[in-house]
Amino acid sequence: PAFTPISGGVLFVKDRYVRSFDYGSGKDTALMSIRRSGNSGGPAVARSVHYNEQENMLLVCHDTDGGSYELYSVPRDGRSSDQSQECKRGAGSSAVFVARQRFAVLDKNRQILIKNFQNEVTKKC
Repeated sequence: PAFTPISGGVLFVKDRYVRSFDYGSGKDTALMSIRRSGNSGGPAVARSVHYNEQENMLLVCHDTDGGSYELYSVPRDGRSSDQSQECKRGAGSSAVFVARQRFAVLDKNRQILIKNFQNEVTKKC
C-alpha cells in the first residue's frame, strides 16, 4: 500500500482507512475512514501518500479520472475516528507538500499550482 514515514512509524492507506503502524509496539491502528474515489464506485487505490506533521494534513493521490488528489485533516490525538473525514479534492497528476500551509499540484496541462489548505490556487508556475 501507499505509505509515508512518520516519527516512530508509518502512515498508510489500506481499503478505506488511513492507518498508523508504530515500529516500537508493532501496533496497527485505524486513524480515520476516507471516502472512496472514482466514478466506478469501487475502491480507488492510493498511488502515493504525503503527510505534513506540523499541520497534521494528509495528501492522498489516486490514478482515477486521469489523476486526482484528496487533502485530509488527520486527528491530532491519534485516536481513531469511525466517521468518514471531509476532504478537499482536485484533479492533478501528483500533489506534494512544499511549505507549512501549502502544497503543489501538477495539473493535467503540466502546470504547477501552489494551493493553500482551503484548496485555493495561490500561485501558478
